[in-house]
Amino acid sequence: VGPPFRETEIFSICCDSRKVFLGSLFVALKGSAKDGNDFIHEALAKGACVVATDADVGRLQKDHKGVCFLRTDDPVRFLHQAAEKFFGNPSLFVNTIGITGTNGKTTITYLIESILRQNNQECGVIGTVNYRLGDQVTPSQQTTPDFIDNQRFLTGLAWQHVPYCVMEVSSHGLEQGRVEAVQ
Repeated sequence: VGPPFRETEIFSICCDSRKVFLGSLFVALKGSAKDGNDFIHEALAKGACVVATDADVGRLQKDHKGVCFLRTDDPVRFLHQAAEKFFGNPSLFVNTIGITGTNGKTTITYLIESILRQNNQECGVIGTVNYRLGDQVTPSQQTTPDFIDNQRFLTGLAWQHVPYCVMEVSSHGLEQGRVEAVQ
């Protein structure tokens, strides 16, 4: 990205326009039911300073001079690479154990968490019931959070020097690439 956007500061990365705030990078993804390109104007109204899309950006650039528009053929790949860099590749610092399968993910996750704690190893948990780190418990919205939320959670663990994360990984989450870049 060249001038005048080279020094643009990005404070968050979003692919959900409802989560955009001033200084966000918004990546317009095509989902199974909705197209993120339909929400670009909402993201801009909320303060997105950079928009990545596979749509033609010519008209948008004319209407929004202070916004950096990036045209990409593969918004999902762009999101994964940008978020990995933005969050500092947290998976390199947190040993992550993913549990997948039809039944028993929650039980196995709890068992592994217990084994780690019995060996004086702190761990975070991402699961169907909730997301946990020590006494901090957040109700789960879905078994496997989206890619950005996974990166954010792992970054929090890395910052707190938590060596392990145990996570439930649904087949839907695998299919949608929610655990891409999680080692």
